[in-house]
Amino acid sequence: MNKVLLLLMILMSVKAYSQNDPPPAALPADENKVLLDELIKVTAYEVYFKQYCLMKIRKAAEEQKWTDEYKKIIIDCIDFKYFQSTFYNVFALMEKSDLQRMVDFYREINKSKTNFKYIITNSMLTNSLDGHANYIVKGYYISQKKG
Repeated sequence: MNKVLLLLMILMSVKAYSQNDPPPAALPADENKVLLDELIKVTAYEVYFKQYCLMKIRKAAEEQKWTDEYKKIIIDCIDFKYFQSTFYNVFALMEKSDLQRMVDFYREINKSKTNFKYIITNSMLTNSLDGHANYIVKGYYISQKKG
């Protein structure tokens, strides 16, 4: 009986230590980053990002009755650089030719738009943006902005 328990404990400990870390986030090739930066520019995605975060902050500020000072602190935490890698990740596996076609398409349809721009999105990007905005609202980025 003791041998069975010992064997069971050894097998369980081997299984526990055999767990692997999750794989790192996919990142696009450097040449694709250039195209993704251009896509951000032609769609004004960074502007959309800031407007979306502001909408979430204003809603939370009203519901939770934030002071103007606290609201300003949270608004000052909006920074696209904390979200940019997520944007890259969403499009990391796309071919360069597909990204170029997307850039060309959005550049063409947005060239005459002054009040708004058509943006690129999908469910992964939308969910990530919503989650990021919620983190901003919860104050997770306050200490990062001070440093």
